[in-house]
Amino acid sequence: GAVTYYLLYSSGGDELFNAAESQYNEGSYTNAINSYEKLLEDYPAHPSASLARVHSALATLRLTMSDNDWQRTWESAQQVIEKVSAEDAFREVHEELATILPEIADGLTQDAKNAEEVAAADQSIRLATEAIGMIGRTDIVPRNLRDEGRLKRIRDTLDLIRRDMGSDVELTNVLDTMQREFTAGNVAAAYAAHKKLIDEYP
Repeated sequence: GAVTYYLLYSSGGDELFNAAESQYNEGSYTNAINSYEKLLEDYPAHPSASLARVHSALATLRLTMSDNDWQRTWESAQQVIEKVSAEDAFREVHEELATILPEIADGLTQDAKNAEEVAAADQSIRLATEAIGMIGRTDIVPRNLRDEGRLKRIRDTLDLIRRDMGSDVELTNVLDTMQREFTAGNVAAAYAAHKKLIDEYP
């Protein structure tokens, strides 16, 4: 009767959830997403439905990370967190996010470091700073889970990139000034511009 029906479907839901969790933990994210979706479709009231939704969303994020497209990954992270942060089971992935989000910030920082165009570097710096800001939210990454040493290294690298960008722009300006002053015969002014650059960017 009703009891037999409940036990049958409850058991089936458990098996499907356990299979999805195994796939998730093994890094088989596409299969895990499919299993979570089937669980939520067939057993929407399953006790682990909230965790299934959260892990399905994070599996999607993990797949995006595998492409090493850090700007797209950051966009995905924001969408995923917005989608599942209200879930009861969200607290169960705090520790995982404490690892994922710094990895994204690191990737964006490396993009900025390797960028050939100032605009591209500036964009990556801005997004990395946004990611660091999200890590600072205690509802997403509790303070006790934060790797402050890693965050400091990322911030220091971003500061260095900003400094180098400023140096490049200033160097271009100084070279233009020196050329103008030399052309005009103002040798002292040209060397003064050069000395100012060295003092500010030793």
